[in-house]
Amino acid sequence: MPRHSKNNTASAVFTYAERDRLTYGTKTQRLGGDSKRPFDACFLCLTTAVDPMSCPEGHVACKECIFESILAQKREIARTNDALEDARAKAELREREREIDAARAKVAQAEASISLTGRAREADAAKKAALPSFWIPSLTPSAAADADTAAASAAAAAAEKRAQVQCLSSAPHALSAKKLFAVKFQRDATTKKPTCPSCAKSLAPSAKVHALRACGHVLCDKCVTSFVKASKQCTLCDTKCRPRDIVALATEGTGFAASGQVEAKKFDHAFL
Repeated sequence: MPRHSKNNTASAVFTYAERDRLTYGTKTQRLGGDSKRPFDACFLCLTTAVDPMSCPEGHVACKECIFESILAQKREIARTNDALEDARAKAELREREREIDAARAKVAQAEASISLTGRAREADAAKKAALPSFWIPSLTPSAAADADTAAASAAAAAAEKRAQVQCLSSAPHALSAKKLFAVKFQRDATTKKPTCPSCAKSLAPSAKVHALRACGHVLCDKCVTSFVKASKQCTLCDTKCRPRDIVALATEGTGFAASGQVEAKKFDHAFL
């Protein structure tokens, strides 16, 4: 019986159109060049960077975007630190009140023991040894409170350690505004695409691109290897450049298998 190519009801296997309509299993989508961010685009607003700046790891962003991100993170860190200080102050206040209650209970117990006779005191001590009153503040175990205080202190220390400004790129890392440096892209007058100012070749998304921290010029990998590393200075402005001042700009590659991840996968169960 003839069948339509997109409505297979007589075959034991799915057609491509039927498999594409499924909502379960592993679905794979190939990523093309449109899904990749160019190396001269801001990783925060995803548009061509305006007044581009780079971090020491080579992540390029607009000057306004990166400083807004740093300021927003600093405000959030300050708010979190204030909340931690309030929680720590409340914990110290509770601990102080607990110590005062325990001291008052000990004084009351001492006064009561003085007024009793020796036999009554022995009987009272025997009763206390046999039936301890855990609801009395003086007899309340302090191990749990100490553990809670230690846990709170450890959590606060961990939060303070994590509370630092991060570069919100695909590979987050610690960031400081002092370590940012300006990046200068030279673009072709016709195509407006970035080019290497040394060899005048167009810089493709799959190419290895380096920025010089001392002057901000962006060069291709071949020019950096052949000239900059050999002479230890920029080929365009003759600024001295140490090897540690050469920063490789991060790139997401292209849609080809030779550069970058080319597939995205999503998995879902057939039955719930």
